[in-house]
Amino acid sequence: MMRPLFKVSGAGAVAVILGVVSGYPVGASCAVELYKTGKITKPEAERLLSFCNNSGPLFIIGTVGFAMNSSVALGGVLYIIHITAAISAGIIYAKITSKKNIENNLINPLIVDMSPDKKPKKLIEFFGDAVSKSVITILNVCGFVVFFAVVEKTIPEFIGSPFINSLLEITGGINGMSYMGIEPVLKFSLISMFLAMSGLSVFFAGVVYYIFCGYISKVICGWQADTWRSSVYFNICCDAGVKADRVAPADNWFRQCCVSFCHE
Repeated sequence: MMRPLFKVSGAGAVAVILGVVSGYPVGASCAVELYKTGKITKPEAERLLSFCNNSGPLFIIGTVGFAMNSSVALGGVLYIIHITAAISAGIIYAKITSKKNIENNLINPLIVDMSPDKKPKKLIEFFGDAVSKSVITILNVCGFVVFFAVVEKTIPEFIGSPFINSLLEITGGINGMSYMGIEPVLKFSLISMFLAMSGLSVFFAGVVYYIFCGYISKVICGWQADTWRSSVYFNICCDAGVKADRVAPADNWFRQCCVSFCHE
């Protein structure tokens, strides 16, 4: 399914799966690692980076849905829309780029030497590398989150603070947005949009991976498109839920969620 949908070899499925279930920036890190080891080409890495760097279910369902809005169902709907928007972005980007020339469709020249003379790594070495890279990734993400969270605190409180804060660091920004007295559909559409946007803290944490593939200029366009697509999807789902409720009783949890959010 990877080749027909995303124009990427089957090896890229690992980055897609991790990007869906693990949160930022595991999907991007995995895509670049596949490129570095020669499992995928540069154009394939670019396609993966356009949609595999997503927020995880623990944050969206647990933190945004349950902790901030007291609704696991809302978190579930936001997560489904978040992933649907990302996959749609991947499919669209694959169709656009597949029409262009593929002169760069080459294996990464930085690929490690795989000659028979090279001694294979032992299991303990792989384990050590995995732990080391995980710690570096965690520190990288946490460093940017803390930096932009501190910047948030320097901004004076005003009616638009949640929006500015969400652009910098989404946890504090979305938390503030959850308490805003605006229409539920508008509120949750904005939350969905900022979840996809991820904030500058996550963006800069992933920039190191994008730069490696020479992808920094392209990812900004994909980032914006995915952002707006998420908010549009939420509006469509809510409108569909309301219309369905007008013609027939709510007979499934998804419709009930949409209707309840629109009528709060």
